Amino acid sequence: MRIIHVTPTYFDEASVIGGGERYVDELAKSQAKLPGCDVWVFSFGPKSRCFRREGVHYRIFHSMQWRHFTQSNPLVFRHFFALRKASVIHVHQLCTFVSDLAALAARFWKIPLIGTDHGGGGAWVLNTRLPVYRWYHQVIAQSQQATKPLETHFSSRIQVIPGGVDLEQFSLPVNDGERRKEILFVGRLLPHKGIDLLIQSFKLLNQPDWGLRIVGRPQRDDYFARLKELASGHPITFESDLNDDAVIHAYQRASFTVLPSRPSGEGSPAPELMGFTVLEAQACGSPVVCSDAGPMREFIAAGQTGWVFKSGDEKGLAKALNLAIEASESNCSELSRRCRAHVASYSWNRVAQEHLSRYRGVIVSKEK
Repeated sequence: MRIIHVTPTYFDEASVIGGGERYVDELAKSQAKLPGCDVWVFSFGPKSRCFRREGVHYRIFHSMQWRHFTQSNPLVFRHFFALRKASVIHVHQLCTFVSDLAALAARFWKIPLIGTDHGGGGAWVLNTRLPVYRWYHQVIAQSQQATKPLETHFSSRIQVIPGGVDLEQFSLPVNDGERRKEILFVGRLLPHKGIDLLIQSFKLLNQPDWGLRIVGRPQRDDYFARLKELASGHPITFESDLNDDAVIHAYQRASFTVLPSRPSGEGSPAPELMGFTVLEAQACGSPVVCSDAGPMREFIAAGQTGWVFKSGDEKGLAKALNLAIEASESNCSELSRRCRAHVASYSWNRVAQEHLSRYRGVIVSKEK
């Protein structure tokens, strides 16, 4: 089976390092390990190139950027003809020009068409002019929350396959009883991630022995400057250049991890649709405090492997932080074991197998 994923941007320094891009990368790598799967990722950038990474063939098409066409909504036509050899086309980011053109190719070449949205999109698209969304045979959401934006156009064609985590890469530390009195945030430094709220709530705590560690790349100079000003004079550190191994080590030594995301806002047209950090942290034995924005609470056992607070509630977050601190100081090792056990079923192998099952189901239904 030749699986071709189409994504406007891809997980690479030459493109975008983000959750949506990472999802495609992890799914493709996991599918490439399954017998009988020939997996390709078609994406777009300033230069045409081809390469292979961890069993996946990448083909990058030269894209143009002009007016409404940007890096996240590139103007390209050449992938239309290249898609004709696919057994199944899986489109990511449904509201872009290249995604719509891939859907048109699937209809023209009579190829099964699957879609997954990750919250991105462009201003100039074909789906406002053509019945593009009717051509999708199935749309897969990575959480129950992620189904809500899809219901208007896809209703009965939506299937949920919860997102995954690499359970070998993200693991418990060797000495799990030696965690620091440290609260961790991992993610891009953007307003909708709620880092300013986290800093304000941390400052409300009467916990002088505890520190806050913020790991992530600044995306806006003005917002980063505001965060540093809020953090001034407090045990709060920022780190923006950690590699994957260092991030894993940060999860392994932190007592717990916080995701204070807001439901939407400036720079974010949609809430979190999954939240990799929730699964990664728990896989490393770090419980999670998260807001009720998006689906993050779907991936924790409330009161057992994490705590949920109302999005935007500074005092509510401070209360949740105190609960997490009390639990961590009481029995850190037991919390770690619970977290690891909770995410045991969220492997990328399971996600890849379930996607493959959906693909086969669509292929069979088309052949009848």
